Amino acid sequence: MTPTEAATLIGCHVRHVRALCKQGVIKSRRRQTPGGFYYVVDPDSAMEYANKPQTQGFPRGQKRT
Repeated sequence: MTPTEAATLIGCHVRHVRALCKQGVIKSRRRQTPGGFYYVVDPDSAMEYANKPQTQGFPRGQKRT
């Protein structure tokens, strides 16, 4: 699953998903390319994070006005 698909599933921005991958909160694999790298997110890990109750911050899936 791409970070964009995971962001849609979780209800957050793709940059946040990439940060979660970097921190190890969401399981992912880092794939090298000649121009850099990209993440392949584990779907089960993303679903688990989406279902976990949120303790702080702006509610997931809502747009800020």
